[in-house]
Amino acid sequence: MPLQTVIVLLIAGIGLVCSGLLHHRDRKRLFRKGRKVTGVILQINDKGDDCYEAEISFETADCQKKLIRYNLTDLHNYTVGQLLNVVYDPGNPERTLVDEGAYKPNGSGSFYAGLVLIMISFIVLMTVLR
Repeated sequence: MPLQTVIVLLIAGIGLVCSGLLHHRDRKRLFRKGRKVTGVILQINDKGDDCYEAEISFETADCQKKLIRYNLTDLHNYTVGQLLNVVYDPGNPERTLVDEGAYKPNGSGSFYAGLVLIMISFIVLMTVLR
């Protein structure tokens, strides 16, 4: 039974690490190669538990108006009417990032959760092998 637990934890951990790395890579590529425009915060919605969602409007290079929703964790840095830099994929304008001045990699939660599961699997394995 403990060996099966180790295998499940290890597979789940590796899956989460890979998922986090792929997500990080995709966002980094979009940030580097996407088109940068100015967007404006139209509304900020309280989602509860100190989580907020901003509705941001921007215009693509071919003059299409787009509306995106962006999760905020620090409400103090944002206000309705505030201008923000938005990065979007010209081939798929629904894929967007908000440029907060410094690239903030996402996907790190999955990556670190995967590392924790891998470490737990090794701890369980070492306990079983004693």
